[in-house]
Amino acid sequence: MSNTGKLYHVYHDSSLDTSQLKVLDQAKLPIWRVTTNAFSTTLKLKSAGNHQTTLAAARFHSFSSDVDICLGDPDVGETSFFDVLTRDPAFVHYRHRWGMDVSHLPAEMTQRYAASVGGQNRLQFMWRRPGDSVWVGRDWEMIIDDGGGSAGTMNAVVLARFQSVRGSWKKKGRLYMEEGWGERWELMTAITAFAVLEKERVRNHR
Repeated sequence: MSNTGKLYHVYHDSSLDTSQLKVLDQAKLPIWRVTTNAFSTTLKLKSAGNHQTTLAAARFHSFSSDVDICLGDPDVGETSFFDVLTRDPAFVHYRHRWGMDVSHLPAEMTQRYAASVGGQNRLQFMWRRPGDSVWVGRDWEMIIDDGGGSAGTMNAVVLARFQSVRGSWKKKGRLYMEEGWGERWELMTAITAFAVLEKERVRNHR
């Protein structure tokens, strides 16, 4: 994808705690806040207008690389969609896969990428380094994972991209998403992106 579609500006909410983020839309108006608890075991995507409203969440595990992701707030039992963000393969840090049932996605999009669905009721996505290169630094892109080896090629369909900002203590980066996939997909794309960034942040601070 080119740098078109929906654009979000991602900032550190505090210079002292780099795990807390604030997200602005293309007009640079607040739209989301990203928070973690004291032990970085749960990450939440909250509405900027109402900090009590959790839109999506990611839960990390001490002895597993898997991350539980959902829409809603798992702490109060209000979730509407659940999946697991997994590393693929399990020993690498630059590929993270998740998926959504096609029933949660616009028919227009599932028809457009019908070959990737392959007759299944689920569409797989993967966050990876751009071009599947381990030498790209802190940038990420999310592709459709058709299970046919596209994850390791330059020709994969890119639906979202995170570009980090170098040399700024305040701005973390920019998140781009393709339009037309609906709010559920956008929230799941956002929470998986921030979960990948949080895993990277924790790993770099060990």
